[in-house]
Amino acid sequence: AEMRRAVRGLGPFLPLCLAYGIVLLTVPRNLPAKVLRQRAPASIIRLEGRAKLSSFRSKLCRYLGGRRTTGRSVQAWTGVSEHVLERAQENRPTIENFISDFADEYNAEILFLLENMPEEDMRNIAYDLLKSTVVLARRARMESPWGESVPMDIYLNNILPYACITEPRENWRPIFFELFADQAFKQGSPDKAAIWLNENVFGQMNVSYRATYPNHHPDQGAFESKKYGFASCTGLSVILVAACRASGIPARISGTPSWTMDGIGNDLTYDVERHGLSKAGQNHNWVEVWYDGDWHYIGASESSNFDDTWFSKQASKAIPNDPIHGIFAVSFRRTNRSMVLAWDPHENITVYAEERTQSYK
Repeated sequence: AEMRRAVRGLGPFLPLCLAYGIVLLTVPRNLPAKVLRQRAPASIIRLEGRAKLSSFRSKLCRYLGGRRTTGRSVQAWTGVSEHVLERAQENRPTIENFISDFADEYNAEILFLLENMPEEDMRNIAYDLLKSTVVLARRARMESPWGESVPMDIYLNNILPYACITEPRENWRPIFFELFADQAFKQGSPDKAAIWLNENVFGQMNVSYRATYPNHHPDQGAFESKKYGFASCTGLSVILVAACRASGIPARISGTPSWTMDGIGNDLTYDVERHGLSKAGQNHNWVEVWYDGDWHYIGASESSNFDDTWFSKQASKAIPNDPIHGIFAVSFRRTNRSMVLAWDPHENITVYAEERTQSYK
């Protein structure tokens, strides 16, 4: 009955709507990654365009049949539970509109984000941020030379997420993709691309290291750091992780809440004074990049190779299973442990993590 009323309401526009519906519903939705990469630079069939077609399909289906007009139908169609939607509270219409417009193409990404999204983000995240996250993360994966070698679970947890730690939720991906992705792809491999980004991103953004300065807070977003011209180790790591993810490179922030004293009496004063960074009793954060089937570490805005930095010796002295003196990698996916933050020692904010201490031994 509802369908009949909807069709009658279309009146003279019914033939045109049906024609558009037939065309849009038959557009290929899953072209092979190699074809997409070959066509992407010049083709009309770009991922953004496919997302728009998906959106039009969704709206047409809603108008014709009410397929996605209620919370119940959205849940049944995507697998998103009522509990997840309830977490959004007043932001639920934004979440449901996003699901309705993009789940045809990006259902895996949407499910992962919504099931693991922090509570504060569920209540406040913007539609445009969600849109650029799923569209450009998928595009970077398909266009990067190494995209097909990245496992799905690594992609979802370390390329897709819009946040690195507790920084403000900024829509950095469209700008970073435009600025850096093409040159990163030309490097041919994720490790070489990450090195190139580390050597070029901070100069282009005019951001350098400084421990403290007016209005400083450790977990600055990339745009905040550009505004001030400075960032601490965490802020620099946020920028590098964001640039890597925008270029289809799996990356995450790692660090320790507090270095230990050197257990065999080595004098680390030279390293501390040279870099102005962490000494015993202080925290430090850096970046891990996934390539060749494993995670490798590097300091943000530092001239070094992977797994060979000024803090390698200190990292080797971290204590396993110690929430203060261990080494942890931030995880967007919910885990059974969290990372203690130097700027939130009472853990008012939950940042899920994986312990990495043994990997630095």
